[in-house]
Amino acid sequence: LIDHIDIERTNIIMPQHSSTTNNSSPPHRQGCDATSLALVMEQERRTAANYACHDYLSQSADGDLSDESSPCHNEMLRITPEDRTKLVDWCYDVVDRCQFDRETVAAAVDIADRFVSTRGNRPQEILRDRGQYQLVIMTSLYISIKICERSVLKSEDFGAISRGAYSKEDIESMERTILQGLEWRLLCHPTALRVGREILELMSARVGEGNIILKSSGAWDFFREEVAFQTERAVRGYYFVTQRPSTVAAAAILTAIEGLNDDGDCEILMEALLC
Repeated sequence: LIDHIDIERTNIIMPQHSSTTNNSSPPHRQGCDATSLALVMEQERRTAANYACHDYLSQSADGDLSDESSPCHNEMLRITPEDRTKLVDWCYDVVDRCQFDRETVAAAVDIADRFVSTRGNRPQEILRDRGQYQLVIMTSLYISIKICERSVLKSEDFGAISRGAYSKEDIESMERTILQGLEWRLLCHPTALRVGREILELMSARVGEGNIILKSSGAWDFFREEVAFQTERAVRGYYFVTQRPSTVAAAAILTAIEGLNDDGDCEILMEALLC
């Protein structure tokens, strides 16, 4: 599996980002209201039944154990949750070096998880081949960057990043396979990071309307960053593959509130969350 990248070898025009940020609320979008959050939740509800991920690693392992003649019966060939985590970290490394939004990784991993969760021989073959599974993750990131970012990494860029492990043709062929497998339904539901951002926008507005000031200096910034950290960390964990994005976002927010040092700040933020 890939354990480092070689972004310097690629010919990429990096996006230019403004250095001005808003420290009082998430930078994703201004003017969020309850209607915006309701729309996101409705999108999640409508897509949950048809586009949910399954516990594909356990299902694959169960099937392999029942057939000793299967190549995947060999423990060394199985895809593990640790393999997946390592590849997600690799994706974060790529987007960080390219100054992309980390939510792009969440979208990419969702594409990959849903593809290998689909029925058919091809996903099962991929789950018996670490090299092919790695290619799925890389190609899903390639697709996600094309959809979510202003700057694009070309298929040959990914070939260079992989240090020749995959060619331009490998990336493009797997892209077609994924698109066909998902019937072109790519970003069909919100990520946990997006749901979390919507909730934080509402919480920030509610605290501001009541002229309530958190007692600890920098408490809101810490809270916001901790929510982002927890949701990004959840992308790495295979356990969360089967969980709804809103469930992950809610858990991240509650965990971040519990991490505050001041009980008064915890109460203020819990009230803002539940109002």
